[in-house]
Amino acid sequence: MKNYIKNNKTQKLWKVLPGIFISIFALIYIFNLITFSEIKEYIKTIDFISLLLAFIVMIVGIYFKSLGWWVILGKKAPIVDTFLILNIGNLLNNLLPFRAGEFGKAYMMGKKSGMGSLYIFSSIIIERFFDMLISVFLILSVFPSVLKIQNALPYTFILFFLIIMGFFILIILSKNNQKVVNWLKQKLQNNEKLEKILVPKLESFLLGLGIFKNISQFLQSFFWIILAWLFYILFLYILILQFFPTAKFWWALFLQGIISSGLAIPSVPGSIGVYEAAAIGALFFLGINKTEAAAFAIVTHGYNIFIIILIGLISFILLNIRNKRIK
Repeated sequence: MKNYIKNNKTQKLWKVLPGIFISIFALIYIFNLITFSEIKEYIKTIDFISLLLAFIVMIVGIYFKSLGWWVILGKKAPIVDTFLILNIGNLLNNLLPFRAGEFGKAYMMGKKSGMGSLYIFSSIIIERFFDMLISVFLILSVFPSVLKIQNALPYTFILFFLIIMGFFILIILSKNNQKVVNWLKQKLQNNEKLEKILVPKLESFLLGLGIFKNISQFLQSFFWIILAWLFYILFLYILILQFFPTAKFWWALFLQGIISSGLAIPSVPGSIGVYEAAAIGALFFLGINKTEAAAFAIVTHGYNIFIIILIGLISFILLNIRNKRIK
């Protein structure tokens, strides 16, 4: 038993180490580009009203994101609880490794709503799937402009078509979920161990695709999540203008897409180092020197983390108050 616990701890350590090393190397690179005194000088130039406006825009964006998740859940939980638990999940993602906030969200909402953690986790997978598609769409739709490629519109339409086709495939899977499960069972009938592992996972995944059976529910959730992303992009654009007053709005589209994709890379909690490296890389494509890019990345990420922690802590307190009132 002791050996099992020891081996389990060792495995977890090996999973964490790559992210730690990546973040450390990223931070070493970043702080070779800029000093703390230079960062302070950049902060002094930021307008307080713009920071306040960006804060409000971020809160509205988070609310719209909670509306998207609420619709994915079939509106079976109070929207207030959905908003508060989403914020707590974001807080945990910035404090704990392995995207622990997603599991925290599933546990809290599953317990609060009575729907169960597995069902909730399936809805989170769908929410992340939407995020991934929007992120890829942002990058590919703006990349031709970054590379100064003319007539970029056809590429955007092609990408849009591919995304729609992907959605249709998921809709077909959701409408034929039992057939798909039966097909897998038939293929694995001679391998009972593998069947016990894979079939429940497939059933859980298909359960999360239930939203695709209801086109109205699907469109509503996707609408709110897209609206949330637009507000996240507006938040980023407000801060971009503080550093680069002549920046165009599509800069924020490109930057948001690159940063969101970069966050998939292993790192310490809060994506410290990785966020900054992704932002610096994106701004380099836009012709910004690395010192200015580093200042923007550090300040923007720091402000982002501040908002998430503040709103997360407030949400944690409010959720506990609501739970005590219900009891």
